[in-house]
Amino acid sequence: MLETAQILQVLGKVSKSPPPTNNLEWALALRAGLNYMTVTALARHTGFTPQRIFAAVNLSARTMERRKKQKKLSADESQKIARFARVVALGDAVFEDPHVTSRWLERANLALGGLVPLDLLDTEEGAREVESVLRRLEYGIYS
Repeated sequence: MLETAQILQVLGKVSKSPPPTNNLEWALALRAGLNYMTVTALARHTGFTPQRIFAAVNLSARTMERRKKQKKLSADESQKIARFARVVALGDAVFEDPHVTSRWLERANLALGGLVPLDLLDTEEGAREVESVLRRLEYGIYS
């Protein structure tokens, strides 16, 4: 199980408040809405454009442009961005290199039926399947 701290490394500062230190605080931060800058930090960390991140989690670029001006995401948008960051953090833990994680997320994967991991992050179930493949890789099970 990933720790909140690992996900926060990928997202950077999530709000004006002190960073969450446990899962309950993390849940409350997501409910309150993440700072838009988390998207910028996630883009910088992964090398993906914000637009690619939005597309991967099924958020419209137009809505996100409004959120950029408001400087805050809704609870639902925050959850989607956090899901993306959770997968990236697990990939970073497995591959020990953010660049390798990003490349892995962009390539078709036989263990995922030939689908691209990044394209499965629009649903919780898809993200969990990607995480399952990453965990198998972490334990040396060919995927």
